[in-house]
Amino acid sequence: MGGEDELYNNLMQQPEWIKDSTGKITGYKTPGGADTVFPFSYVTMEKLATFVRPGTYNVVSDIEIGLFAAVSNYGCGITLNGEGEIEESRQHIAVNGQTYRMTLSIIVLKNVKAGCQMTVTDGGYGGYTLIKIK
Repeated sequence: MGGEDELYNNLMQQPEWIKDSTGKITGYKTPGGADTVFPFSYVTMEKLATFVRPGTYNVVSDIEIGLFAAVSNYGCGITLNGEGEIEESRQHIAVNGQTYRMTLSIIVLKNVKAGCQMTVTDGGYGGYTLIKIK
């Protein structure tokens, strides 16, 4: 089993980072594996709005892909009055404390146009954030 042990040990070593001309890491190679670069992808995000209670809000910028994230008393939802799509995959994660229960909700938005009205339903008080992915 000497060859397998050597391969395993090589694969457990620190990878070789591949950097572009600016020094940003763009991928890596494993020392014991094939001479393959595994590329990384990057996105930037822009926070468009933050608010603390359910209500109706105007979207201020076109959003090709975005996230609506909420930490609130209850799982929440959103509706759009205008052009845009709500991805039906919603994640609700309950966190129980000694005297409170909070829920994290994440909803994906697509092709939402500026001026569209977004209504946050349920949820109660909490922290709501709308993020545009560029």
